[in-house]
Amino acid sequence: MSIELSALLESDGRQKTWEWTPGFTTVEIAGECFPVTADGPVTVTVLNAGQKVLDITASGNFTAVIPCARCLDPVKVPLSAEAFREADTKLSPEEREKQEEPMDYLDGTKLDADVLLKDALLTAWPIRVLCKEDCKGLCSHCGANLNHTTCDCGEETYDPRMAAILDIFNKRDEEV
Repeated sequence: MSIELSALLESDGRQKTWEWTPGFTTVEIAGECFPVTADGPVTVTVLNAGQKVLDITASGNFTAVIPCARCLDPVKVPLSAEAFREADTKLSPEEREKQEEPMDYLDGTKLDADVLLKDALLTAWPIRVLCKEDCKGLCSHCGANLNHTTCDCGEETYDPRMAAILDIFNKRDEEV
């Protein structure tokens, strides 16, 4: 959602809140796209703090579909995205670029609230997702999901490159 802020910038202390359904259905992380849906409307509140400085607050609840880290089954994960930004609209594009925090959500007097919320989702994104705590994962040989089926690949298999090290341990066990 693109929000025009020029009327808000005219008077210090003025505040306005918007509610809407986000216009995005995916989030890209590390080159991979994940489906995301909003669980109700999201809100953005903008306060003119004075001297053309805006305090921007955005929040919303989402559900993302993320593959399990072990078995790759899709998992619905609830996420709460919250962002607070202070934007100085007096800064030139060059000055904005020098700041540590990019302001890609603000273009002149237009606020792209979807970009702001996507950035907030990235900070709320979990590092690792499991479908269940005791997920068995995938078979390293045939790729079968061990939560749904069993395979005949055998319990213990060793990397042939490690055979010399295994021989050392086997000899030591025989001596003891």
